[in-house]
Amino acid sequence: MTRKFLLNPFKEAERQTLEQGYWVVATVDARMSWPKQQQIVVFQSKDFVLLPQSTDADQTAAVALKSDRYELSVEEARREIMRFCSALSWSEGSGLSVLAWSGGGSLPRPMGVRRGRSVTNFLGTEHLPNAQTKEESAAIALYREGVSLDNPFYAFLSLYKAISVLLPKGKARGAWITDALARLDDHRAKERCDEIKKRMSTWVYTYFKNVEML
Repeated sequence: MTRKFLLNPFKEAERQTLEQGYWVVATVDARMSWPKQQQIVVFQSKDFVLLPQSTDADQTAAVALKSDRYELSVEEARREIMRFCSALSWSEGSGLSVLAWSGGGSLPRPMGVRRGRSVTNFLGTEHLPNAQTKEESAAIALYREGVSLDNPFYAFLSLYKAISVLLPKGKARGAWITDALARLDDHRAKERCDEIKKRMSTWVYTYFKNVEML
């Protein structure tokens, strides 16, 4: 799918947010660097407006979509925003949680929920994934859920589900995981992997030793 190119995504965002219409807004907790000013991001032929965190009000970052421009219902617009958030989380490798929904007003206004995160002058979005199947969309959504959770146990489950959706057959999934483990480059991940391997080796040795004694 060809993406629309914007010469100035900031001026376009400023222009669009002054348009009267039915805006659906997701107040978000972004664990990535968020733009300091309003910015348009085009995803799947729709203009999503990234709203910055206010410095003088109790307001956090948000994503807005003018639903009546695309003849979408509120629920449809929310689903489009969720898909966009999942794609953005995937491309940035960081969590992005929806904290609250608002809409119905003539101009985009996020909910007042304060969260402190890092900011950036411009959020590059040239590598947003464009899912072609339901399985790919589900995997991207599960990935966003996993990297957005603070609980490591549930985060692991979500990330494992993302792999399982794309690789439903156990043999193929096991081969992919084995190959991925060999490509680990984070030292903490390597240490944890080595620790698990040692425990497994000890368990296997103890198991067969006990079998011999029977």
